[in-house]
Amino acid sequence: AARAANPDVNVLSFEPHWANFARLTLNLQANGFATRDAYRLAVGRADATLPFTIQTHPDYLTTGGVLNADVEGLTEDVRVVALDSFLPRTLHGQVDLVKLDVEGHEAACLDGMADLVAEARPTIVVECLGPRAVSEVRTRLAALDYRFFEIDDTSDVVIEASAHGARDLPEAWRCNQIAAARPEDVAEIV
Repeated sequence: AARAANPDVNVLSFEPHWANFARLTLNLQANGFATRDAYRLAVGRADATLPFTIQTHPDYLTTGGVLNADVEGLTEDVRVVALDSFLPRTLHGQVDLVKLDVEGHEAACLDGMADLVAEARPTIVVECLGPRAVSEVRTRLAALDYRFFEIDDTSDVVIEASAHGARDLPEAWRCNQIAAARPEDVAEIV
């Protein structure tokens, strides 16, 4: 969607699950986009190889997986990269937007891109499954003067939220969060 909205933008996509990666590359090709910036990798705290588990049948086309071998399911080892080490340092300041949908691995992803986030201060759209994930994301970004917003998926309304405080934690239908630090990005959201 980002590339369709602005063909001049560079979009990097990371997907560790083989079936979802195949769908990603097919969708890119079907829309006339190159696949050179699609990576069959997970993003995390540090460069490593970790177990990745899916809990659905391999034929299920929209499954999410978790970087964890402690749950039942089909497990394979995947390569994990920290964005701070994956992206050349010269590109860190050029990142404008980060979208995270990492099934509970949000804190590790942010830890692995701490330098990039501090330097570029990109807007971050993140799916947070539960209060713990919201708290971990907000705790990491509050120190960088990020402002937080929840997306009400039932009405498409964006609601400003505090950096801390249980009353601001989203309901199940408000798991999509936006964190913005640059004044122009905040102004566009509100």
